[in-house]
Amino acid sequence: MGLLDRARDYVASKDSNARWGFDTTTGEVRAVDASDFGFATNQFPGTTPDAGEEVTVQSAMRAAMGACIRLLADDISSLPWHAFRKAGKAREMIDSPAWMDRPNGGPWSTSEAHLSEAVVSLLSNGNLFLEGLPNTTVPRAINVLPPKGIEVERGADGYPVYIPIEGAPVDGSSIAHVPWISLPGDLRGLDMVEQAREFTGLELAARRWAGNFFQNGATTGGIILLPREGRKPSSEEIAGIRRQFEFKHKGNKKSWVTGVLTGGATIHEGTIKPGEAELAPLWVHVLEEACRFYHIPPHLLASEAGSSLGSNSEQRSIEYVKHALVPVLNRLETVYSRFIPGADTFVKFNVDALLRGDSKTRAQIRAIEIQNRVITRDEWRASEDRTPAPDGEGGYLDTPNNRTSDPALEDMSKLIRAGFDPVGSAAHVGISGIDHLGLNPTTQYLIEDDDPEDTASEGVPS
Repeated sequence: MGLLDRARDYVASKDSNARWGFDTTTGEVRAVDASDFGFATNQFPGTTPDAGEEVTVQSAMRAAMGACIRLLADDISSLPWHAFRKAGKAREMIDSPAWMDRPNGGPWSTSEAHLSEAVVSLLSNGNLFLEGLPNTTVPRAINVLPPKGIEVERGADGYPVYIPIEGAPVDGSSIAHVPWISLPGDLRGLDMVEQAREFTGLELAARRWAGNFFQNGATTGGIILLPREGRKPSSEEIAGIRRQFEFKHKGNKKSWVTGVLTGGATIHEGTIKPGEAELAPLWVHVLEEACRFYHIPPHLLASEAGSSLGSNSEQRSIEYVKHALVPVLNRLETVYSRFIPGADTFVKFNVDALLRGDSKTRAQIRAIEIQNRVITRDEWRASEDRTPAPDGEGGYLDTPNNRTSDPALEDMSKLIRAGFDPVGSAAHVGISGIDHLGLNPTTQYLIEDDDPEDTASEGVPS
């Protein structure tokens, strides 16, 4: 539906006063803007780049831009997320609210579908609007609102006011808004489809050209030249020659059919050959532009460019998570944390599954963590989807190198080294006396003597 059609529908649906911007409820006269025609002021349904193809959200999702959005939406929606509470400098996991499992509140609602909608809205329109029902403090359900159905204005108190295109203004306490990238002073984020319209429009135009070429092209296609001698053919005769030629040679099924021209007519090639079109480099170019737009390594979308052959799989995963996923995850964690009741509570996504290296590297890392008592053996088994160790053997690993010494023994040792009586030092730190067996100590020292010939004192224990 074009702008004129929207305007006509708007005029037909309003009374005579409201048609010209007169509010019958308040008596105010206001300007009629694009939002009155069914879309936000800076969110037009489609824009036409220099390539001549209209770029909309639907068409962009069929292009390389859509491939990037789908990759990010699929990866983020598959990540586990949990609710936490700050406990000093650490964090502890708490029971997640019901909406994290069923965001829409319905029996068939899934967090994967909800998060996918949220990511698509944020990365295509540049804005994410979440509605908490009944509010954002203790919501029972959370819905992703259509971004083009809401206009954002600054209220008299300076806070944003959310106005649906159809309906009354919405209370800001039930709306959470996250812009992707916004200019200073703007309340809405920049439309990502609009920002990517040039390279997306170029791709759509190239695809349309390629489709028309294979649909309408003929191997003998070109310009038919008729001899100048004789009577000049009429327009009807020229149209008949064109129809007859297209009937025999137009379309893929009639490719390579031999053409015969009579009466002195000749044909000159007027189409570009597929090899000369160089479409393959063009596809690579627009794919790299889309990947650059969303900070995605091109090799993740089957491009040979920037494949980082010198890096291992884990390093490439780290680059993808760091530059492409983390900016999106940070925004999502910030807004969804607003829906968790309680103080110092927040939502966190677990990206460890995307950072899993090869089996050997993963085993080496876990071995170091277990050796240094960073994780327990059961925690390692859980990370590999294994059951806990039997008979309670899944705790921290104790070895002579990582076992923590008794503080009382350390204090007693310091007192003895300072010259205090060993028995008194032991009693001072609360260690009962122990009997000495009279055996030589394990550590022995060589007593040096001024006379190098005297070896009687060698090997005497200290």
